[in-house]
Amino acid sequence: MKKPLALFIIFALFSLAGCDARYTVTEEYYPNGNKYRELPYKNNVLWGVVRLYSEEGVLVEESMYKDGKRNGISRMYYP
Repeated sequence: MKKPLALFIIFALFSLAGCDARYTVTEEYYPNGNKYRELPYKNNVLWGVVRLYSEEGVLVEESMYKDGKRNGISRMYYP
């Protein structure tokens, strides 16, 4: 009975050790106040869906990033 409990505690400690990632999203804007782009970061490295907007505020591109590099599908939209 003690062995499964010890294994569970060890597993829990290793799981918690990897949970200290820091996620942030930076938003930039055009001079007219409309959003220019959204940049998601994980530990200060591009990670997630980057969105680009036109000066009119219309979504024009979405690209996936992982470890600071494009990874996966990029979509371009034409208004």
